[in-house]
Amino acid sequence: MEKEAKIAILNKVLILELLRNKGIGDISARRIMHCHFAQTKVGYTQEISNKESDLLTNAIRTANKKLELLKSYELTDSLVPFFDENYPGLLNEVQEAPALIFTNGNKNLLSKRCISIVGTRNATAFGKSFASELSYELAKAGLVIVSGLAVGIDSHVHHGALKAGGHTISVLPSEVEKATPVSNTNLYNNILNQNGLIISEYSKYRPINLTKGLFPARNRIIAGLSEYTIIVEAKEKSGAIITANLAFENNRDVLSLPGSVNFNTSSGCNQLIRENKARLIRSVSDVFEDIGIKNYNKNKLRNLSTLTESERIVYDTLLSGGKFIEELNLILQIGFTNLISLCSSLELKEFIMKDDIGKYVIQVS
Repeated sequence: MEKEAKIAILNKVLILELLRNKGIGDISARRIMHCHFAQTKVGYTQEISNKESDLLTNAIRTANKKLELLKSYELTDSLVPFFDENYPGLLNEVQEAPALIFTNGNKNLLSKRCISIVGTRNATAFGKSFASELSYELAKAGLVIVSGLAVGIDSHVHHGALKAGGHTISVLPSEVEKATPVSNTNLYNNILNQNGLIISEYSKYRPINLTKGLFPARNRIIAGLSEYTIIVEAKEKSGAIITANLAFENNRDVLSLPGSVNFNTSSGCNQLIRENKARLIRSVSDVFEDIGIKNYNKNKLRNLSTLTESERIVYDTLLSGGKFIEELNLILQIGFTNLISLCSSLELKEFIMKDDIGKYVIQVS
């Protein structure tokens, strides 16, 4: 194994060993790892306590022993610490973001544009239908749909994305290796079978040592992964509202589906709108307009499976917003001539178009 690759794996095992210590949380683990990285630099000034220094020394010793014993590196491949290139940039901006996440499935989705959709477990038939349709259309447009695998709205969100042949990420409050709740084991497996992703900050390699606070902690990840968090039916005191508030506090956009004042299941959504923490949405087309994909028509969304791998890369890049050809060239670096050819092909297939000022944008009608 090359030295650089070995060091990368060692650092993953090291942060895992740190987090397995009682009293070491995400903030402490980040600080200790920064100290570890800084020790190789001239004039290093990062300070940690004597206790943390001892923990670091012991963790390095343990990590080195485990590295020698490991015959398979499948475990370390599933680890995504905050300093890894696969760690989502948006999540790293969140206060007290997890220092380490465990993945099961297609971790490439962590670098894609994500939209989070959550809501109550005790949803109405309308709420379930709206969540499923919204997720279906967004996934069909190429966005990665994030939710929490809970019964109710979350389950319908995941099902909608899968039905569209799209990708979805489920964030668990428990160990990544099994579904929570257990009743959603089939959904858990379907997500993995359709090239989706399950993530958590816990695993059988880092068992849960808390008795409370697991769901609010999970919700900060759901909010942190996405530019937009959409609330579909939620009571005023609920996990979905915690997610919305976390998104709002981290300067993310929150969208909320209002409901009748006579229904408790919409009281939280209505309150978010009243407090100006969320923008009101009335339909799926409202969501498309808010996230910057114009001229939405659900009957005319294209089948993304018809695109080549290179065409899909260009398309996915434009999901974050319109771009001039020069901007695309700087981002993708695949050769200007090749890029022009790909854009022309996507235009002919009616996946993208040029707007009034010459930027390439997603075409959905």
